[in-house]
Formats: sequence, structure tokens, C-alpha cells
Amino acid sequence: MNFMPWSPTDQVILWAFNILIQISFIALVAILAGLVLRRSPAARYWLLCCALFLISFCPIYTAVLQSTGYSLFSIPRRNHLSPTLLMSSQDTLAAVQPTGLPLTDPSTISNPETNALPTRNHVESVRPVQDAVPVSALENSIEPAEPIFYFANTAASSQGGWLLPPVVAASLMIWCCVSLGLLIRFAVNWLRLSKLVQTAKENTSGHLAETLNQSWLALNPDHGRRLPRLLFSDQVSGPVAVGIRSPGIILPESLPEQVNAEQLRNVLIHELAHLLRGDQIVVLLQNIIRALFWLHPLVGLLNRQVAQSREEVCDNYVLSVTDASSYSLTLLTLSQLLNTPRAIPGTVGLFTSRWKLEQRVAGLLDERRSLVTRLSLRAWSLIIVLSAGLAITTASGTVSMAAAETVKSDQPVNASQKSNSTQPETPDVSVKKPTVTDKTKKNSAPTDQAFSYTGKVIDSQGNPVEGATINVVHSSAHRLNAGADIFVPTHNSLARVHTNTDGHFRVEFNDGWTRFHRDPKNQLILSGSNPGTIILATAPEHAPAWISTLDHTQGKPLQFVLRENTPPIRGQLVNQAGEGIDGLTVSLVSLWNTNEGAVDRWLQELPELRKQGLLPSYENHILQDSDQSTAGQFPVDTHVSANTPGIPSTFKTNREGRFLIPDLGKDRLAILKIKGPGIATQFIAVVTREMQLVQARPLERSDLVNATYYGADFRLVPEPDLVIDGIVRDRETGAPISARITAIRTGYRIKRPGYNNTHIRDIDLDCTTDAEGKFRIENLPRHSEVFLNVIPEGDQPYFRTPLYFAEPEGNEPVSLDVKLRRAILFRGKITDQRTGKPVPDVRFDYFPLRSNKNAIQYLRYQAPGNAVQPMRQRFKSAADGSFSLLGIPGEGIIAAQLRNPDYQTGAGLEELKDLINKNVSTLKTYDYCSITSYQTLKLVTVPPGEKEFNVELQIDRGACVPFEVVGPDGNPLTEYTINGRPDTRTKGNHSTIDGFYENQTHTIFFQHRGLHLGRAVTISGVPEDGLVQKVQLEPMGTVKGQLTTEKGIPLTGSRIELLRRAIPGTDSAPNHDIIRVEKSFQCEPDGDFEFHNLLVGAEYSLFSVLGSYHLPERIKVKPGETIELGVIKVPEKK
Repeated sequence: MNFMPWSPTDQVILWAFNILIQISFIALVAILAGLVLRRSPAARYWLLCCALFLISFCPIYTAVLQSTGYSLFSIPRRNHLSPTLLMSSQDTLAAVQPTGLPLTDPSTISNPETNALPTRNHVESVRPVQDAVPVSALENSIEPAEPIFYFANTAASSQGGWLLPPVVAASLMIWCCVSLGLLIRFAVNWLRLSKLVQTAKENTSGHLAETLNQSWLALNPDHGRRLPRLLFSDQVSGPVAVGIRSPGIILPESLPEQVNAEQLRNVLIHELAHLLRGDQIVVLLQNIIRALFWLHPLVGLLNRQVAQSREEVCDNYVLSVTDASSYSLTLLTLSQLLNTPRAIPGTVGLFTSRWKLEQRVAGLLDERRSLVTRLSLRAWSLIIVLSAGLAITTASGTVSMAAAETVKSDQPVNASQKSNSTQPETPDVSVKKPTVTDKTKKNSAPTDQAFSYTGKVIDSQGNPVEGATINVVHSSAHRLNAGADIFVPTHNSLARVHTNTDGHFRVEFNDGWTRFHRDPKNQLILSGSNPGTIILATAPEHAPAWISTLDHTQGKPLQFVLRENTPPIRGQLVNQAGEGIDGLTVSLVSLWNTNEGAVDRWLQELPELRKQGLLPSYENHILQDSDQSTAGQFPVDTHVSANTPGIPSTFKTNREGRFLIPDLGKDRLAILKIKGPGIATQFIAVVTREMQLVQARPLERSDLVNATYYGADFRLVPEPDLVIDGIVRDRETGAPISARITAIRTGYRIKRPGYNNTHIRDIDLDCTTDAEGKFRIENLPRHSEVFLNVIPEGDQPYFRTPLYFAEPEGNEPVSLDVKLRRAILFRGKITDQRTGKPVPDVRFDYFPLRSNKNAIQYLRYQAPGNAVQPMRQRFKSAADGSFSLLGIPGEGIIAAQLRNPDYQTGAGLEELKDLINKNVSTLKTYDYCSITSYQTLKLVTVPPGEKEFNVELQIDRGACVPFEVVGPDGNPLTEYTINGRPDTRTKGNHSTIDGFYENQTHTIFFQHRGLHLGRAVTISGVPEDGLVQKVQLEPMGTVKGQLTTEKGIPLTGSRIELLRRAIPGTDSAPNHDIIRVEKSFQCEPDGDFEFHNLLVGAEYSLFSVLGSYHLPERIKVKPGETIELGVIKVPEKK
């Protein structure tokens, strides 16, 4: 080992050297381990986080080990003495030491042999020799265990190393200055983030609040965890999770209107997963480490790997409720909507990591990827042991300084030679090895509450089926777009095992959906597009079998019977000349199971039902049907939806137009979608048995399939398709307009009292205009009504325009020449009526009066009924309150809407009372102008010839009232919700609520979900200024009953809704609160229903969807009361 000159700053330099080596080693090992665990995001994330924790503590334990000298490696300290100092010290020792007694060196205490004194240089001293001192006095005056330090003679330092200390010290100084600057910048950004959270707007939408709550419950949070807040701000470019003590999610203001419900749920689950896991704490640690080790490449790479792994784990939470392809589409959609998302320090979100989207999508689609979100105790133990081993290994490599060596400045000393101490000391021959203790916290991660099922798979003869696949699949569905009645199924495999030689299996899985819906307090409606979580058994050349996790408990062994040689579906698709159509696509939309013998009974009942006139019939392609009767419906039970793993999905017709779908089972109902060039896309129902086609009743009121049921061997003549060729251009100039075209068609036409046609939105029909403004849409049915939406792209001054045309004549393509007229541009400013301050993020609509003759010049207002979309999705006010809006000449209504219930609705209606449709609470305008949906409405008149028109608007936030919320015992409560939203304006024990007016009655709904307490409070006018309203929450109530027909037949599966009604006000202060649906329930087999969590002080009513029947009872519960309504007979709708 080479000796180097040391100064008093050497400890700091050596400390920095140790830190640099150790964090490099930790980061490198963690990164390599992360590569090994690249397909296990949860294990990889926590292992990398442990490495971050070790790096953060590295300066501390390095300083401790270095200062104590407990290390395996040490560098001797050499002290160069001047001749004068050396001579005087040696002379002093000569006076007190007997001749021939060796002097011991602390650095040689481990060697039993002592070194002889080197030859002394006789140099004349510049000061007299000290008086002789007794040896005992000298020994008592010093600490034997402490080395004696001397100041080295700089002039005598070695020539090769004198520049090293100042260079290293200067480098450290620069490093520290940059780190300090980065820490200051991070603190400033953190303060900006806090200000952003304070200025963000609280969610006021009940629908979004419910979506947030359902997404939170899907994560299976620990009992007592508070639901995070949902905020909106235009200062974020994408969804982010923020906050440690008061967590929340911030979304861009326009995001809920740009994505569908399924995509929004995916976003919320991802962000809620960050908050559930406490990722903000790790992000804080990452920012600090990034600032301290800003120039270290391995630390930067480790930080990026941690961020990527964190997103992968939260992606796994989303994959537990949807499939990878759907979630990938969500990410792609958001990446296009959000352009270039910018990261905000201290936040986590979908796009806050430097991770290429294509790599992320590839990882989602990787079938070998582990979908674990929470580590098991065994995995945690392994990670802790590995981290402890890494810490011990790193600590053992700490380099410290040995005791001081005194070396004469004019005599070089060999590396192997030891210099003598300047004072005698008693050596300590006991050498202590460094001990490293690893104190780890007890694993507090919640254990997976897995469901466990055992069972056996046999064939139809009772023989065990070896190697059968048991797949636990969670199926859901998301709507393609707003207004569409077609859903795309998504699937997520929660667990997959295979049977042994005896056909037995055991499967374990964790599913928040099953856990949530097994709670009797959580009512569930399973639609035809959402079977939920099922356990599916499949084997080659066998028909699949499945059960729902809601139908069977895990304590009872399962038995699946997989039948062989079941009737396959043999279909042939031919044209009107009887020739087979090659290349058509046949897709399995859903497969429905039936009970034993149910199909036989159904076929036997149909002739008698037809004689009695109880079955629907077709007249000119229109189905004549009853609104209430269910007679003749196919007796379906459970089902699986399209693309379920293990179920065949897509097939092609051959040259003869034939296709074959094997192994679907006997007496099951397969819903098939037929699509291809030259034919109209259609859905058909096929029963997997040999039978003639029959006319019965559609499966559901809103089903896409008509009333015809085909046998397993059938021949079908698809209907030729309707083709639409069109062009979109400016009415005056003829210039082409860039636009997106969406098509909505009727799936089948049905005539029922009070029931409209079923409309289908097919994403495959969407298109955009080319450079000449032309477009083409195919595969539309001819016997169908068609709606087209022309949506101008960008900021073009044209209305979004709906087009409608009825069933066309002939077989030729329909040509459309869409001419759009430029609109009038409104400009203005909106302010708060009480403060005069501008109000941002207000959305605007324009509604021309029905009496405005100019409206017929615009295609938007030529279609029958109302326009398809309001304009508020396009126009909103800026930060200074300024806004723009499109309108037309003449009289019209400008309506302003703010997503905040505290602002009074209906301002300006006093001047519009002659325009109100009393029965439907709308104005006499084109489009649907609801008087309860807007904060302010203003009548404007634009003279002919104007291109722009100025308008000023005001909205009123109302008075602020303080509330104190207490429990039944009178003690203050926290973590309650107000009108379904978390309270974020608490000051001490008081909450403040806006939106009170002198001439209005207002009802506020308080609820504490964790304690099952609640109350509704109704206040007329504005209470006395400063008077605190005390609200005492009480146990919530329950209502039960049974729905039957007038003849006493239970309405099995019928949907019933619980409505929350407005508390009556007074003539001078009416209650403008609207009726809203609280909950929905699907009646049990005996028609029973049950609703929980009814608030004391609120008023409810019940509505039977079947028959559109409002139950006359007004329901008010007392604290903890259960109301038994008994049998309720729903009259048949006339």
C-alpha cells in the first residue's frame, strides 16, 4: 500500500471517496438485480427502493465506520516532522527512556515483536532540551489509546501528492454548491406544487365521485383508509397523484370529457394505486438523492429504473380489472390527447417517468409478465435478507485512516518500515473486528387476501380430465364512445393452473371485484356485457364449463363436467343468388349457458305462447313488442363474453360461405357477429342443438339481436349493406372542411310503448375526410335509420352537425353533400357577482330560440329533435374569465355551466319565464337547454351581418355557512363526505359550505362511510352570519321489499332504483335540488330487493325500470331503522 500525505481535511476527502465507491457498488448491484427481475415489477420495485434507502443512509454509516476505524481496509497517516521538531522530541524521550528500551508504535500493536529504534540524526536543536520527567508521570499524562497528531511540514511533503487534497476539496465544494442549488430548486417546486393543489378545483360531479369511489374499492384498501380527493386543474398536462398527508388526484379539466368511462376508470385506478402504496414518499426520497448525487450516472439510472418499476406495478393494478390491450389503448389515447406531458416534481402519474410508450405497451402485452401487486411474506423476507447482505458487504469495504506515523522529513522510509511513536503507550493486544447489525422493520405489507378453490374436472362419462386448464378470468366491458350502445369486452387472467392425473386442481387468486360484490351491502347488476369474475375450465376437444365467483363459495369443492362431441355450429352465408360468400368474418360475441332441460321446455312453450299472442311479431322490419312481457325469452343463465381466454373467438367463411365453430357445448346460446365487404353488419342468436329457426323474444330490451333463433346447422342470407359517399365543404366558398364522421345506426327497429329504437355506435364506421373533404362509410344495414355526426376538427368556425336520414330506397350508394355555414363568434368575460373576480373554467353553450328563423340555415338545427352534443365540451373561459363561443344571428340563449354545485343555477330565468317548457324544465330552444344544468342563462339578439358579438356574464357563488359535524356521542368527526365528496375546507372542527341563497332551500348530505353514519340537513335561506350549524350523524337505515306483477309473479332480475328526492321548500324559498339515482339493484329470484345506507333526514322513492313505475311511497328512515315495504305489485304499463 502506498503512503500518502494527510492533512486535517483528509477525513472529509476519504469520507467522500468511500461514499462514491459504496453508492456505485449499491447502484450497480441493484440495477443488475433489476434486470433479472424485469418481468416481476413488484419485486423489482421494492428491491430497487431498498437500494435507494441504502444509498440515502450511506453517508451516515460511512462516517460512523470511518471515525471509529472499524473497517477491513485502512490507509496509514504519515506525519512529516521538521528536523528541529524531531530532534527535540527524541531528546525528550531520551531523557526519560532507558537506553535500549524500544518505543512502541500504535500501528504495530497487533505484532508481538517490536521494532528497534532507527538511527538518530544528530541535528542541533534550536531550543533547549526539556527537563527530565519521570516515566510514570509521562505515562499518566497521556491517553495510551489515542494517537498523537503532529502538524506536517508542508515544505517537506512528497512532491507527487501535494496537489491532490486541494483539487479534491475544490471538487467537493463545487459538488456541494450544485447539490444545494438543486435542493433549493426542489423546495421551490414543492411549494409550487402545494399552491397548485390549493388552487385546483374540487370535483363536483356525482358521477365522477362514484367512479372514483368504485375505483378505490377495486384496489381493496385497508379499512379506514380515506378516499383521496379528485381535483381538476389546467396547470397539469396529464393525470398525477399528489400529497402525502392529504393525498389526491389532479386531472386536466377537459380529460373526463375526452375519454370514455372505461378509460377514465383505468386512469383513476392507476393514480389511486400510487396513493394507496404511498409512492409520494419514495418520490420525495428520489428527488433528494437526485440532488445529492446529481453527477453520478449509476444513481441517475437507478432512479429511472425505480420510476419505471413503480409505473409497472400500478399498471398491474389496472390489469387486475381490465385486459392489457384495452389498457394499452387507453395509454395510446391519452398520449395523443395530452401531447407532451410535463413532469411536476413531487408527483407521480401515468407519464411522469422517462419511459418510452412503445416499451411500456410491449411490457403490458408480455404474457410472461408477473401481475403481482403486493409481495408475499416470503418475497419480502428474501428482499430484506438480500438488502441486509448488500449493506454488510458495502460497509465492510469502508476505508479508514490508521493511527499517525511520524516520519523524518529528510529521511525516506520504506513502505514496510514502521516509525516509532513519540510517546510510550501500553499496547492493547485485543483486536476487535467490526460488527455490523441489520435492524429491519417487521413486514407491515398487507397479506394477499386470496380466494382458494379446489375441485375436479371430469368428462361426460365421469372420467378425470388430465391437463385441463383452470383459468380465473375477470371480464368487464367499456363503452366505445358516448352515446354508443355497443361495448367491447376486456379480460384479465387472475390465475391459471392445470389438473393433475386424477383431474384435481387447486387455484388461488386475489380479486377485489369478487370481494366487493360479495358484500351484501353492495348491490350489483350483471349486464349481458359484463359477466364479472368466472372460473373457467377448458380442454382440447371438450366444451368449456364455467361458474361465477359470486355463485359458489370457496369452501365447497367444484366439479366441472367437460363434454365431448357436442353439436358444432355449422353455418353457411350466401348471397341472394344462393352463392356462398367467401372471406366473411364471424365473431363470437357471447356464449350463454342454460340449466338442464331448460331449452326443451322453452321450445315446448313457444307454440302455445304464439297461439295466445304473447310473442312479438315483425311488421315491415319493425318488431311489435310489449314493454313488460318476458314470455318466450331464451332461458339463459351465466355467460362468457367475446375473446375470453380458452373460448374460440373469430372464424372466416370459405369459398362456399361455410364456417365451423366446434366445442361450444350443448343447448347453449351463441351470439354471433357477421361482418364483411358488401354486407350489413348484423348479430344473430344460434342455439347449439339441431333445430329449425324459431321466432321468440329478444334476450333483453336493449339487446342488439333480433327475435330469431337459429339452430346449430343453418343457412343465412346476409342483407346487402348501405354505402354512404359524402363531402363536407363550406356553404359559401365550397372549400373542403377537415372533419371526423361518426355513424350511429339502429341495431333493430322495435315498437314498444314509451321505448325508442336501440342505437348502435360501431367504431369501425368512423372515418375522416380526405384533403378534398370526401368520406365513405360502409357495412350499414339498409332497413335502418342512420345518424351521422360531422365534427369539424381544430378551431374551424363551424358547428358540430348531426345528419339524419331514414331507410333509403334502392341499392345504390347514398351521396351526401354536407355544406356547413360559418357561425357568429361571441366574445366576452364572466365574473363572480359578489367579488367581481374573473371565473375560469366555465363552459358555455348556445341555444337559438325556436322562433329564430335563421336557425334553419344551419344543418345543426335542421335535424329532427335535439343536437347530439352540446358545445360546452369545446368552449370554456380562460384564467382571466374571457371566453369565446359560436352562435347564429337572431335570438338565442347563452348558457354558462361551472362544475361546482356551490354556484347558484338558473340565474336569469326570471327574464326567460315565457320561454320555459313547464313539464320538462327546458327552454323553447333548439337543442336541449335544461334550466337546472346551468348557473346563468342570458338571452342575446345578434343583428344580421355581424361576425362578432360581445357579451358579459356573471355567476353567483352564494353565501358561506360553517358546519360542525359530530357523531351520535357528540364528539367531533373527521373523514366524512359532504354531498358525496371528501371535505377539503375543514378549519379546526368546522367545515364551510358555499351555495346558500335567501330565496332558496338547500339540502346537504353528510356521510361517514367507515362508521356507517349519515344525515341530510335542509336549510332555507341564509343562516345568521357566523352562526355554526351543528350536524349530528346517526346510524343509517335500510329498506327492503319484493317486486311482483299484478298477478303476484315475482319480477326476477328486474331492476329497481333508489331515488333521492328534494326536500320540499317554501313558496318564497323553493328547493331546486334535483332528483338523482342513489343506487340500483337487480331483484333476487323471488323478486326481493334491499337498499342500505339511507341517510336520516333525507327523502327517497323507488322506481321500477320494468314498467317505468314510480312507487308511491316516500321513504324516510329513523336512525338505524330497517323499513319493510312488503310485496309491491307493479302495474302493467298501458
